[in-house]
Amino acid sequence: MWHSSSYTDTGQVRSLNEDSVLNLHAQQLWLVADGMGGHSNGDYASQLVTRTLSGYIGSRQQGISKKRLVRSLDECNRHLINKANESQVDVIGCTVAVLQARAHSVLCSWSGDSRIYRLRHGQLLQLTQDHSQQSAIDDRDRLRHPRALMEPSQMLTAAIGGDLHLSVEHCWYTLQEGDTFLLCTDGLNKEVSDDEILDALDASSDGDVVLSTLSDLYQQRGARDNVGLVWASKQA
Repeated sequence: MWHSSSYTDTGQVRSLNEDSVLNLHAQQLWLVADGMGGHSNGDYASQLVTRTLSGYIGSRQQGISKKRLVRSLDECNRHLINKANESQVDVIGCTVAVLQARAHSVLCSWSGDSRIYRLRHGQLLQLTQDHSQQSAIDDRDRLRHPRALMEPSQMLTAAIGGDLHLSVEHCWYTLQEGDTFLLCTDGLNKEVSDDEILDALDASSDGDVVLSTLSDLYQQRGARDNVGLVWASKQA
């Protein structure tokens, strides 16, 4: 009942793709990971997370439990911190967004600013909240300090490998027939608006077509960053 597609690209500016995607259709597990820009071995970090979870098999009844997922991400976190210390660099890390499906619900887990969107009945909802300085500015701060929006605000407040204490947020959502999900790294959001994401998701029930549409927009706008996309839909 699930259909899924994935796509990743280096873009037109970067020489190395530090984004990774995982499309475990049979396990109903999908993720995107984005190596932290400006730091060493971002590709190593994102690939470590996808490689670790690629062999992660859940039971038919329980799927992949939240506890086991956190344990795996914590292992990645500690490994990246140790590797950074050995390499004498500040950080080796990545963002991650993970979607797990059960019979009647989905679990969204994320660290950083990679996102998960849901399309339901023509309405687009961002299921995750970016772990960034920009997202931490609430509406009251924006009114009191308008210049806050002009300050550098893309710095992450959480990431795998970013801190000894793993910071991952989780949310459960009910699942309905026809729900469609898009996981994306921030390379997409730099070039494509939420309204355009909605249009692409709403225009087709074929994941390859949706990702092709989003990829074309991303490339037309300059593709300044790497991008990682996963589309998943529960269809009859």
